[in-house]
Amino acid sequence: MSKLTINPYDKEKCKEIVEQNYLAKIYEIAGPSAFLFYDFSLQYFNFVTPRENFCTSIFSCVPFYYLDIATAKNPTKIMDIGCGFNIFSKFMPNIYGIDPVGVQCDEKGEFNDEFAAAHNQEFECAFSINAIHFVSLKAFKRQVELFASTIQSGGRGMLLMNAGRMIEHTTDSEKLDLFGTATPTPKQIEEYIDQELSTIDLNFLVLENFVSECLDEWLDGNIRIVFDV
Repeated sequence: MSKLTINPYDKEKCKEIVEQNYLAKIYEIAGPSAFLFYDFSLQYFNFVTPRENFCTSIFSCVPFYYLDIATAKNPTKIMDIGCGFNIFSKFMPNIYGIDPVGVQCDEKGEFNDEFAAAHNQEFECAFSINAIHFVSLKAFKRQVELFASTIQSGGRGMLLMNAGRMIEHTTDSEKLDLFGTATPTPKQIEEYIDQELSTIDLNFLVLENFVSECLDEWLDGNIRIVFDV
């Protein structure tokens, strides 16, 4: 199948969004000498990201591009699953941060079936950046649908996920079942992800799959979606 892509990332648009809407706060948090990272690139993997409130000079702006789309309807109740230090609440006061260990989160909790049931259709908007991908590839579709179930009808969601973490949680027998081999190529995994996404009943506003370019992208994810419920 051909690669499934909807409204791909635009670096120049990202720069415009960040500089118009978030730059002052970024400098307040990270300092006026902050280096703003707008690109999907391996060379910055070892630096901290905007999810850490102690960042000093390196600040990834990429999530703001997707978050700007996710919050375009001006939601009044937003959930950040896996919020860490709850850094995005510094930009939007109506963000409710949930994390299993984050000391500055609003609620401590693991993302699972019980969590989703407790927060069913609770939020107008929800987002998660590299936080709910610690599952088998076989559970990928279920994980996206579970995440979407926490959003009210008419609401919007944003997910950035890393296929590398899912591969780590996929057994050899599951890989054999999915791909006919215990060592699938990044291209095979990318095609599987696209096939699963094509069967999910959501209105995708953004859909990008970078798995064949980089199987393990833990900064901003290699599967990025924004959707309406």
